[in-house]
Amino acid sequence: MMVQQEELYDVCWKKYPKYAFKDPAISSEKIQGIASSQPVASKQAYRPPSARNRPSVNFTLDDDQERSHKPGSDSQSKASLKQKKKREAKKAKKLEEGDDSKEISGPTVVSAVQINLTGDPEKDKKLKNIKKKLDAIEKLKEQQTLGKALEVNQIAKIKGEADLIKELEHLQM
Repeated sequence: MMVQQEELYDVCWKKYPKYAFKDPAISSEKIQGIASSQPVASKQAYRPPSARNRPSVNFTLDDDQERSHKPGSDSQSKASLKQKKKREAKKAKKLEEGDDSKEISGPTVVSAVQINLTGDPEKDKKLKNIKKKLDAIEKLKEQQTLGKALEVNQIAKIKGEADLIKELEHLQM
């Protein structure tokens, strides 16, 4: 009578002496008729589907560099050249206006204020911040002398100039 068991209840290892079984010999020779499971990389460059049935174009980076440095070709785009011309025109206009505004406004006290750094990072930071505010006030004064209408907060900045100068003198002591 044969009883078939459907479940396994216990498993244990049998103990054998060390080196009782020989290590299997692995050969490095390829066996004929068995294909490798590793995919083989293609030797050709990738070509998108739209370019697969067309003749190939040989392109190297050196060719591109030679084309861009020919005497007749420009390496900058039209838009960048246009922006460059605008910047140069703006600088020229600013220089012309700067010369005119100096004649009209005259020297100001704020530009004569020099900050001397103390070596203390906290004080130096405050000094630089005050100097920046005084420079902004000077620009606002120049705009005011040119006849530009200033806003309420800008006028308040100009009125606070004396306080900033006092604070600057106090910090430099």
